[in-house]
Amino acid sequence: MKAGTTIISTPLSLCPSPLVYQKLPLIGIDKYIKDVGYGDDYILAVLIEFETHKQQTKATPSFGPYVSTLPTPPLPMLYNEELTDGCLDGTYCGNEIKKVRAAVKRSYERLFVNGLFMTHPDLFSAETSTLQSWSISLAKVWSRSYNLFSDARQRSDSLTWAMVPLADLVNHDLDATNNYIQDFDAKPDSFKLRLAKDVEEGEEILISYGTHTSLQYFLFYGFVLPRNPFDYLNIHFYVPGFERHEDGRKKFQEFERAEVNSTGIVPLRLLAQAATVRYPDLAKPEAIQKTATWLRKLIQRRFDQLPTSREQDLKTIQSLSMANDDEQEFIRTMTQLKLNHKNILQNMISYLESVSRLSLAEKEIQEMLVKGASSDPPSLSDYGLPIDNLDVHLL
Repeated sequence: MKAGTTIISTPLSLCPSPLVYQKLPLIGIDKYIKDVGYGDDYILAVLIEFETHKQQTKATPSFGPYVSTLPTPPLPMLYNEELTDGCLDGTYCGNEIKKVRAAVKRSYERLFVNGLFMTHPDLFSAETSTLQSWSISLAKVWSRSYNLFSDARQRSDSLTWAMVPLADLVNHDLDATNNYIQDFDAKPDSFKLRLAKDVEEGEEILISYGTHTSLQYFLFYGFVLPRNPFDYLNIHFYVPGFERHEDGRKKFQEFERAEVNSTGIVPLRLLAQAATVRYPDLAKPEAIQKTATWLRKLIQRRFDQLPTSREQDLKTIQSLSMANDDEQEFIRTMTQLKLNHKNILQNMISYLESVSRLSLAEKEIQEMLVKGASSDPPSLSDYGLPIDNLDVHLL
């Protein structure tokens, strides 16, 4: 097929979106959801929840046939806590899963228990719209939605979430050069997926779901890419503050922070700032070397204390490469997440080892700091949640 070929064309009237709330029987519910403090993804999820169970009500079917075909996404918030805790308990990623679960539970209580069950008992029932059902509806929205323009007839900056039948079947590839565009012709009434390049017969058509970190993909899409170049971790340096705890111990305050990308390169600025605290009486080159050695030992200790090794993770991933059930596939995905985390730590250790062996004059270091300050990259947080959050006490 040639570039420009339309391979999917889905009428917008078949796409569940917040725009549906302009029609009975849902008029006004979207405003209530926003007033409670939730956005378009939750508005769409309430619609999916309604469509899932509305055979229990007298509502007229609209998206029911499509919604009924949607599989349950493999998102970690849907798996039992025993399974995720067994693999990720005590880790930053494991704690983030717990936060998502807690947020979903709060939204259920605010939107349903203390809201829709009382205001719209004819549309939502506690017997069918359970916490598990609501979690699945949210998972479907987070993992399968597209961003569409709120007004399909005008190109604007206003985007909304929408489920797009057929288009939501296309798989992800970070390097995919195929793309989708929304039709804005004279009668823009459909979502079109067009090829951006020629595709050979038998070649899978792929799109990118966006550039995200491993944890972001895991939480909201249910998969993890090996060696994701957009992974990063946060590192925070703390020093004793002036305030004290009740027992007399000094409270710590943040001194400096930075992001470390998947290459493991710790910003020289961060090492230089830490060196002024750890080794204030040494010349800057020696102080930076000693700081790199000290930090490398800390990271190595953290690495060695992890419950599994890189070799064990690789063996687990290989043994589950042909996973034949959902639980095995989920374990393989979590193990890949752990491996990506270990890769960054290992790269940090190697980089800090190289810094500790550098022999630079103070002038060269100053030039590197000035150059680094003038070319600071954009924040990696744009790609989503970090794979770890390291808190380090300088003293």
